[in-house]
Amino acid sequence: MEFITITQFKTFCNNSKCLRKTLITNKCSTESKQINCYNKYLKRETNKLELLGTNKYDEQKEFREKILQRDKTCRIWNILNREEKEFILKNYYDEYIIYSKILDVCHIIPRSESPHLKFEESNAFLGSRYFHILIDAYKHPVYRSYISKEERLYWCNSALQGVRK
Repeated sequence: MEFITITQFKTFCNNSKCLRKTLITNKCSTESKQINCYNKYLKRETNKLELLGTNKYDEQKEFREKILQRDKTCRIWNILNREEKEFILKNYYDEYIIYSKILDVCHIIPRSESPHLKFEESNAFLGSRYFHILIDAYKHPVYRSYISKEERLYWCNSALQGVRK
């Protein structure tokens, strides 16, 4: 498999089309951001190729299927109240619509911090790519302000339990 060049990648960035399927910001048009994203894109695609057909790939696929069957829909969206949902749709409609269609397995304790919990069902929940990106960037899922590690943990646990206190 041949990967696209940095020039081709930059063309996508400049046309507001993200090949990494992340939120598009005004920084996406800067060269340093494009190079950084391109390197992450290459790393992800290379990892996919290496995993394809291995037991690890099968294990990841099985785990994702388990979480999809258990949760069926985005758990963060389900714990938001009407006003919060309206705020997102009013202020971030385009991004929300694009990224809410992609469902990710979100980890409460990040895989990088605790690889042994990677396939632990009690450490994972289903969330849309929109919320996954925000939560992993330590941003409030509604207002996008920065949040602490404890607040991130609160949102993740609330999503898993299906209730906000």
